[in-house]
Order: sequence, then structure tokens, then C-alpha cells
Amino acid sequence: MKNFSELKKLIFVIFTVGATTTQGMASEALLEGVRPFICNGSAVVLLETETGWVNPSDPSAELTRIKTGWRMEDPLSGQVAYLIEENRNSWSIEVLSEEGYAKVDCMDIADSVSDVVTIIKPKLDQNISQTQEDLNSVTEQLMKSVGEILELTSVNDKVLEKLNRTKATLDAKHNEYIETQKELISVKKQFRDSLSKISELKLENEKVLENLKELISVKKQFRDSLSKISELKLENEKVLENLNKTKATLEAKHKEYIALRSFVTQNPSGALLVLNELLTMSPSERNQAIRKSTLGTKAINQSGMLPTCVKILRDKAKMSSGCKDRITDFLVVEGW
Repeated sequence: MKNFSELKKLIFVIFTVGATTTQGMASEALLEGVRPFICNGSAVVLLETETGWVNPSDPSAELTRIKTGWRMEDPLSGQVAYLIEENRNSWSIEVLSEEGYAKVDCMDIADSVSDVVTIIKPKLDQNISQTQEDLNSVTEQLMKSVGEILELTSVNDKVLEKLNRTKATLDAKHNEYIETQKELISVKKQFRDSLSKISELKLENEKVLENLKELISVKKQFRDSLSKISELKLENEKVLENLNKTKATLEAKHKEYIALRSFVTQNPSGALLVLNELLTMSPSERNQAIRKSTLGTKAINQSGMLPTCVKILRDKAKMSSGCKDRITDFLVVEGW
């Protein structure tokens, strides 16, 4: 049988939530349906959803609200734990399993978390307001681009309408040409069959001459139409070029929109929790974490007090109130 110290460690593997799960909170409204506790120095957070209570660190665990707290059961191992309130703000986790019984003292920290959210909310609201202004500016530019596209589409529709009218004219002339050819064949046949009718042939010949003149005129109109088609083709190519330029502009604006949206989604709000976690790491873990973060890639290369604070935090695991404020302001702007 495992000793109770190992069993306590198992409790926090099942029910502890890391500090990163709170980085998305931007207002006190997010605390609705959230019950945070500190158990033996570690955070335990329970969330109320539409289907009931859940433990974010172990979604498979089944949570049931009871009169004095919650009953938590692991369906895989069969382990059962009770988070119960012994008296005001004094809680405990009791675990029952095949290994035995274990109990860990806990404290309800909902009021403390609410105070932290209230303190950082104005700064978050300011960042969100600026981001909203940037989004509105991008939206306005996108609307202008849409208007330009609509104008170009209207011009293109007019060009297509002209092309359709020209095509209809050419079709009509072509039909007339075919009819003329048919008449000419008929005249030739009559000429072969009616040699005795010279006078009639002469009249028919005059008609043929008129038809030939008309044919020449049609050919000239056909050539003129071809010339107009070439001009319209050039105009259409210019329109397509403008459309391609507009498309490139829209794609660039879309990328700007994605960057702004990413900024809103990933804007950090848990700088103090990250700093406190760094202070508890081993020297090697802390050094590696700072080196991979913006503290190691940006802050340490700046001038002033900030790089000194980062080095003291990295090498000595110490941080004065001034350094904490300076590093916190940097992480709020640059992120982790």
C-alpha cells in the first residue's frame, strides 16, 4: 500500500489546475460559476457548466454537488474524493480508494481572486478598448474596399453588356450574310437555267451587284466590330488588373485583421501568476523558462532597470516590488 504522502500527491495530479487557465479572464463576470480553492499550497478550480460541475484538469472526473460541497469520482480508477466545507472558508479534500484514506486541508479563495480581477480589469479594459478601435478602423477600410469592388463589378457588367450587344449585332449581320449567300446561289442557278431570259438575268445581276455592295459593307462593319472587340478586350484587361490589385489589397487587410484578432485572443492577463511560478522553480527550470519567454528574447536586451530585474529574477530568484511592477507592465504589453 502506498503511504499517505504519495496519496496526497495523487490528489493534486487529479484536481490541480495550472496558472495558465486563468490568463483568459478579463472581467469579474468570468468568476460566475467558478469555485477556486487553495489546497496544501496548490490551486483547485471547479467550473459550473450547462451540464453540471467539471474539473478542467481532469474532464473525465464525474462531479456531483452535495449539501456540504462536491463528490468527485474517477470512473477509470474508481477513486472517490469529497471536497467539503468544515466551517466558513475552511475546506478539505478527503480521498477514499483501495489504497486507503487521505485528507488535505483547503481554503476558499473566491474573494481574493475577485479582488485580483477587480485590480487588473481597468488595464485590460483599456487594452480591449484600443483593440476595438483598431478593429473598427480595419472594418472601415474593408468596407471601402468592398465599395471599390462593387464599383468595379458595375463597370465590368457594363463592359459585358456592350460585348453582348456587339455579339448580337455580329450574329444579325452574319445571318444577313448567310441569307445573301443563299440569294446569290439562287441567282446563279437561275442564270444557268434561264439563258433565254436576258432581261430578267440583267435585273437579277443588278440585284447581285447590290448584294455584293451590301456584303462589302457588312464585311467593313464586321472589321469595325472586330476592332471594337479588341478595344473592349483591352478595357476588360485593365478592369481585371484593377480587380487583382483590389484582391491583393483585401488579402493584406485580411492579414492585418487576423493579426489584430490574434492580439485580442492572446492578450496576457496572468503576469503576476507567471512571476510567482518562476520564483518557485529550480534554477535550471527558471533559467530555461525565462530564456524561451519574451523576458529572455526582448526584455533582457532593453535599456534601463528592466534587464537588471530580469537577471536578478533568473539568477537569484528574487524580485523587489519595483522590479515586479516593471516586469508585470512588460508582460502585459509583450505577453509571455
